[in-house]
Amino acid sequence: MYTHDDCMCKSKEYARAYILPQKYENLFSCKEGFLMGTIFKDLYRPYHDHKYDHDCKKNKCERWFIMCTCNDILKNIMMYQFCAIDLNLYLDNFPDDKNAREDYNKVSCKLTSLVHDYEKTHGPLTNFGSSSVEDSRAWVDQPWPWENYE
Repeated sequence: MYTHDDCMCKSKEYARAYILPQKYENLFSCKEGFLMGTIFKDLYRPYHDHKYDHDCKKNKCERWFIMCTCNDILKNIMMYQFCAIDLNLYLDNFPDDKNAREDYNKVSCKLTSLVHDYEKTHGPLTNFGSSSVEDSRAWVDQPWPWENYE
């Protein structure tokens, strides 16, 4: 038993966490997960009495997603990045989950393809070696990703 040396807490124990093993099931799509904040339906907790509506088009978040002035490909990149991060966090805890690993690989391939397509047309998204751009002046001469609004 761990105890604290402070006289007020000598008989108290540190808290212990118990975490149920999460199952890889009951998932949102990448788009729904991006809007809800998790791809795992069982982990979704609404804020301020916001209820998840199975008809995503009626959801307030969906209206924001549609009305956003961002370029469509940037929205898709954000969505797939979110999904890849959520799957990566799951795989940190359950590295032997074959289905999750397959989904992660699919999402990563799609994300890589989207980033490549965007960078071919609009220039690099990052500046730390992950972008393959032939024209090194693209950073200076082309508009930044957030300036590509139409």
